[in-house]
Amino acid sequence: MEAWYGAGYSQVLPPSSYRLYFGATFENKFEGMFSFFPCALHGAAPKGFARPRIELAGFVTQTLPMGFKSPWVALAMAQESWECVVRQVMEQGLLIGTAASLPDRVI
Repeated sequence: MEAWYGAGYSQVLPPSSYRLYFGATFENKFEGMFSFFPCALHGAAPKGFARPRIELAGFVTQTLPMGFKSPWVALAMAQESWECVVRQVMEQGLLIGTAASLPDRVI
């Protein structure tokens, strides 16, 4: 957080408020769910891959830049929706990432 708020950055950044979200990790799951990102092995997608298309009625729309709509739902529905998203990501040939390292910079 020091890189954002410390060492004089408060003088550089305009006065605003920002949010910091904490999610469930693979090591510390919430009811079996954890935060993840779609990914692929470098050899499988050396030039990257398209954003996976997710269909989840009432929650995800393809027309918004940040397509997730977040109504409050019961835990069972949240788990079912999470599993559906995981399944759709993997059906598109992608993996579920929980941590990543930046590659060495090539000059």
